[in-house]
Amino acid sequence: MSTKVLSFTLLLLCLCFQASAQNHRHPGKKLKCCTVAIANNVSTDVIGNTYEEQHSHKHCVEAIIFATRTGTVCVDPKAEWVKKLTAKMKKL
Repeated sequence: MSTKVLSFTLLLLCLCFQASAQNHRHPGKKLKCCTVAIANNVSTDVIGNTYEEQHSHKHCVEAIIFATRTGTVCVDPKAEWVKKLTAKMKKL
């Protein structure tokens, strides 16, 4: 692989990663909608006992939105840890 092709590929990967990360966490501001939902367990970062459900529409995906120490995070509502945490929050 040539150096130019490798450099271009790395640049594209960095841009994709940055765009993806911006969809997951938005410190200090409310999300208009989640375009990506992660399955990673971030339950230790969740603050408070509330969450917001988002249904899919247009370019938004189905997601649960939690507040965390670093902002809001969009998570996959089908992930087991999300199901357990939302069930626990409903009981409170």
